[in-house]
Amino acid sequence: SFPVPPIPNKPSRNPKLFFPPVGSVSRDYSPSSLAQLWDLVESVESPPFTITATQPHPSSILSDLKLPSRFFFAVATAPCQVEGAVKDEGKGPNHWDWAAHIDDTLADVVDLHYYLYKEDIARIAALGVNAHSFSISWSRIYPFGAADSPVSQAGLERYADVIASHLQANITPVFTLLHWDPPLAQAAYYGGFTFNDFVNYVLQLLRILIITLLNR
Repeated sequence: SFPVPPIPNKPSRNPKLFFPPVGSVSRDYSPSSLAQLWDLVESVESPPFTITATQPHPSSILSDLKLPSRFFFAVATAPCQVEGAVKDEGKGPNHWDWAAHIDDTLADVVDLHYYLYKEDIARIAALGVNAHSFSISWSRIYPFGAADSPVSQAGLERYADVIASHLQANITPVFTLLHWDPPLAQAAYYGGFTFNDFVNYVLQLLRILIITLLNR
C-alpha cells in the first residue's frame, strides 16, 4: 500500500471543530431557524453577481469529432464543485458547506454554475458532449431536510430549467439524488445518516422531483 501523506497543520477558518448535540437546533422551519443552521457554517461569501447575460457561443468546436451511434460523450459535475451561490434563493446548508468551512476548502462561489448553467451547457454542446451527469442539491429543494418541511419552489424551478436547457441543447441530463451532501439540518435534528427515516426522506425527495418534472 502507498503511504498516506501527513495532513498539514493548517489553521482553520472555523475554530469551532464540533457539531451541536442532536436536537439542540430549533426545528420550526422558520427563517430564523434557517439562519441558525447557517450559523453552524459561519460566514459565507456571496456571489459577485446573480444576473447573467447570454453570450454568443460557437455551435461547434470539434467539428471533425465522429463517435459511434448510441455512444455517450459525457461530462460530470457535483454541486459543491461548480454551483456556488450556497445561500441564495433560500438554500439551506449541507454537509459539504459545513465541512468546507472547517478545513478552509470553501465552495461558497466556485464556478457559479447555479447562475451560469445556460452558458456552461452551450459550451459543452459546442464540444460535442451529448450527456451531462450532475447532482441535485437536496438542500436547495428541502432547506430543512425533513419530509414534512417546506419545499423550495425556487430550487425546483431552477433544476427544472436546468434539465429543460439540457434537452434543448440535445444533451441527455443524468442526475444523481445524493452526492454526499445531505442537508445539514438532518444532522442537527436527527443525527444525519444514522436516523431511521433517512431512506424515506430520500424517497420523498425523489417523489417531489418526479411530480415536478412530469408536470412540465
